[in-house]
Amino acid sequence: MSRIALAGRVLGTSGEEKGWADLVLLDPLEVCRRSQACYNLESRKYTLRVMNVDFDLLLEKRTITPLLEAKGIPNLGTDFRILVLDYLVNSGEESVSGRFVSGAQLKGGEFFFRGTHGLELEPLINAFGKLPDQFKKVGLSLGGKGLELGDVSFQLLVLPKVPVAYVLWAADEEFSARLSVLFDSTADSMLHLDTLRTAVTTANKFILAAARS
Repeated sequence: MSRIALAGRVLGTSGEEKGWADLVLLDPLEVCRRSQACYNLESRKYTLRVMNVDFDLLLEKRTITPLLEAKGIPNLGTDFRILVLDYLVNSGEESVSGRFVSGAQLKGGEFFFRGTHGLELEPLINAFGKLPDQFKKVGLSLGGKGLELGDVSFQLLVLPKVPVAYVLWAADEEFSARLSVLFDSTADSMLHLDTLRTAVTTANKFILAAARS
């Protein structure tokens, strides 16, 4: 299936409107098969797990809301809605490979994940750079899976077919803390790079919210 670009891959209100318009035209069975979402024919809604929370997408109202009131859900805005719509509309047929790569190794990623397209990791470094065990504890509390990379690391399933790995090297007397994010090698088949970036910043918000709760 050819992937449908969301308003030229530009985030914003027009991108969200295009995403809803594209989603309505697709066969729900095909969408669910690709994305691992669920669809209710009577209420015309999709249910999709993001992080450890189930969200309902109502096609008539064009809303995305948590299925249940859950503790620790951060404030999520337009970029988050475009992320979810991009995934439902454009996620590929591939299965997750289980092989993690850097953003630069994804198609087009060498130039994308730089400068203004950074992954906003500084707040996490400030919060957990000297607290690696706390970082891992928070990650696991969000349904994460521990990995054997860096000083501490874990994998979060941001979307059903979009795992993201966080790898922290804690601060010590000689070096400042460093934090890297890795993607499944299929990530650029599931999301456009701009919404893949949003997947990371969304996970960052959940991590910080969980640490405060």
